[in-house]
Amino acid sequence: MADRVLLISEAPIATVQLLERILQHLEHTTGLSTQSRLLSELTPDDFSDGTYPLLVRSCSPLAHSLVSALVRTGTPYGFYIDDNFWLLDPNTPLGRHYAAWPTRRRLDAIVRDAKPAIAATPLLRDWLAPRAHAVQQLDSFFDFTLVERELIARPDRVGLRVGFAASASRGKDLAAVLDELLGVLDEYPELELEIIGADSDALPEHNRVTTFPYLSSYAEYLAFQRSRAWDIGIAPLGSAASNQYKTDNKYREYAALGIAGIYQQSAPYAAVRDGDTGLVAGGDRTWGDALRWYCTEPGLIDAVREAARRDAQQRISLEAVAPQWEAFFAAAPSVSDQPGRAELLRRELARPLSARARRAQHIRLLWEFGLTHLAERGLWRTLGSTARYLLRRRPLKQQHTLQD
Repeated sequence: MADRVLLISEAPIATVQLLERILQHLEHTTGLSTQSRLLSELTPDDFSDGTYPLLVRSCSPLAHSLVSALVRTGTPYGFYIDDNFWLLDPNTPLGRHYAAWPTRRRLDAIVRDAKPAIAATPLLRDWLAPRAHAVQQLDSFFDFTLVERELIARPDRVGLRVGFAASASRGKDLAAVLDELLGVLDEYPELELEIIGADSDALPEHNRVTTFPYLSSYAEYLAFQRSRAWDIGIAPLGSAASNQYKTDNKYREYAALGIAGIYQQSAPYAAVRDGDTGLVAGGDRTWGDALRWYCTEPGLIDAVREAARRDAQQRISLEAVAPQWEAFFAAAPSVSDQPGRAELLRRELARPLSARARRAQHIRLLWEFGLTHLAERGLWRTLGSTARYLLRRRPLKQQHTLQD
């Protein structure tokens, strides 16, 4: 059995930062040893005896190279996934990327051989079941150490502040409801709308709409969102089929921060109690009507924010969810469950690639990372990151150790 978890990722995205929090919690409460490493930083010595490798979301050439080595040596690994990459909107760059045959081939292979594929939601677990030898679902959570212990009072100000935390790839979700929201803003001069992370070029100009840039650090993003003191938070989901497989991330954040939410009528927010822990919109109730209800019903915002905070603390706090993660890792297999396997894996990973293979692998990795970065952050940020990379010219450390 494993006594050490090696968390492996392509980049320190929000999902990785969340998983690091629950691993740190288990390290303090159970003695489980944990380490988080980027794929480009891995060395053969990272796969010590007792290690359980846990790969997060990635299906890049470098991730596939690592998994190929694990499979060849019979080494078990886990693969955590919190998005349905198979059903992404094919009209978006990210959707086209995951629909491309080389990407899909790698994704299918990594999911198939994982022990197990770990799904963030029950719907995603059921989708993965026929595609993987083993599947397990583990709940998402919120770490309340990131916010105040007690629910703080709303600011004493005239008017209400509505917010949406997004990213460049979530702009379509906002676009679907934006006209309704702007209509309510025109009806109620005391309303203002703030948007974090969405592509501001796609938003209409309005004197009471303010945009803020994307923040890659999850802790910094939460701190900034808390500093804005939103009264109401919106959580729209577009029509893409993949959205039904997402987690209730916005509910966890809004509830913990004391923000009264309006949530899309959808599978991710099925646990929201309409009129109690939030308002549900997009079905029988329009987004405009939900926002008007908060504006016109005295005391509704405070009642919802208090009920949602209690619900989140009882049901989806890190402490409430941690036991199922603890049980999972307690039963997880390790690199050294079979005699000699750990050493065999380290030798396999240490075997050098030819100069030609290194160059080809390097190019594939940079190309696919660039496509993902483009979809998530937009053209100008991608160009800026590319320019900074070319100026640094720092070679990836692990290109010579993992075979494709």
